[in-house]
Amino acid sequence: MTPGRMAVRRFARSRLSMVGLAIVVVMALAAVFAAHLAPLSPITQDYNALLQPPGNGHALGTDELGRDELARVIYGSRVSLEAGVISVGLAVAVGVPLGLAAGYLRGAFDEVVMRIVDAMLAFPFIILALALAGVLGPGFTHAMVAIGIGFVPGFVRLVRGQVLAEREKDYVAAAEASGGGVARILFGHILINILAPILVQAALSMSFAIVAEAGLSYLGLGVQPPTPSWGSMLRTAQGYLSRASWMAYWPGLAIFLAVLGFNLMADGLRDALDVKQQL
Repeated sequence: MTPGRMAVRRFARSRLSMVGLAIVVVMALAAVFAAHLAPLSPITQDYNALLQPPGNGHALGTDELGRDELARVIYGSRVSLEAGVISVGLAVAVGVPLGLAAGYLRGAFDEVVMRIVDAMLAFPFIILALALAGVLGPGFTHAMVAIGIGFVPGFVRLVRGQVLAEREKDYVAAAEASGGGVARILFGHILINILAPILVQAALSMSFAIVAEAGLSYLGLGVQPPTPSWGSMLRTAQGYLSRASWMAYWPGLAIFLAVLGFNLMADGLRDALDVKQQL
């Protein structure tokens, strides 16, 4: 049996991993088919249905402008999933090549890259993302860039450490002896052998990205009205907790489930791709 099939079997045997995968799949389907799943428009206001509790044509109730909460939660999944994919994709696109080059080339390039990384890691991730978002200004695109840049140092350090361990192995020496170029050795040999920890880190980062996007939107630095976002929904609900507490329940529960799903899936990937279990 190939290592790939063995990893899939180990992942499938874990019930928690499958629960996480199911949550992620449901979230992805909700994001892709939001227009078909949402019963009403997420931005249409109905002043005859202000702050209605769940029921009466609105399964999850309405907000202060009469907008359907179910529709807004469903469309909010699209924003959160995009936030995770875009920001983590940016971090991988920047951090992985830098980590590969720093770990393999060493010398002055490695020193410069790692000192910049150390300086960025001196700030907590959320503080760094807030600072970058504040400089760039409010908006979804700027928030994704800020979150993505905040993830870059973690990927650089992870990949560099993996490369330092791999560069001394025989297959790398053989590739060098056969005249392989640096790019071919890095992307054709080393990267393939360190994909497992990168995939796990990416899955974990997705959950952090969802929380970060919700936090930035809660503070007004992320998605701007009237586009629904779980974070901005929580910000609005804060002023109506005593009269319409359901406004906070649903986006909060959605964030919790999304983060739980990606964390469980990441744990399953870590165990399934663990080289020691393949021996």
